[in-house]
Amino acid sequence: MGGIGKTTLAQKIYNNKKIQTEFQIKVWVSVSQSYNEIELLQQVIRGAGAYYGEAITRTELQPLLKSAVHGKSLFLVLDDVWRADVWINLFRNPLQSADAIVRILVTTRDENVAREMGVVHIHPVKQLSIQTSWEMLC
Repeated sequence: MGGIGKTTLAQKIYNNKKIQTEFQIKVWVSVSQSYNEIELLQQVIRGAGAYYGEAITRTELQPLLKSAVHGKSLFLVLDDVWRADVWINLFRNPLQSADAIVRILVTTRDENVAREMGVVHIHPVKQLSIQTSWEMLC
């Protein structure tokens, strides 16, 4: 269900002091229903502090992503994921082979998408009360 606070909760985690101090690289990408894989890869590379130059294909960008996070710690938020292929086709190989500490937080409306992605911990978010919603924003 949309609008129940998945992104707000993810933002609280992303901005948590422990996340900020434990990870060298923190990147947030909004995936959405119709994403552009090249732009997502470029956004993560840029967020990792690297340069992708003239690279405009997945084949060129994935090794650059791997190199950008090699030997570092990365906290990546994939927000509003509609299909598992964003992980499977774009990020899985370069991030799993990067010799890096990588933690990924995924928000999705579909628990099956999370399962296809191989998510280890699923935390279903129930609709929040108005009071709790306001408290999270503060």
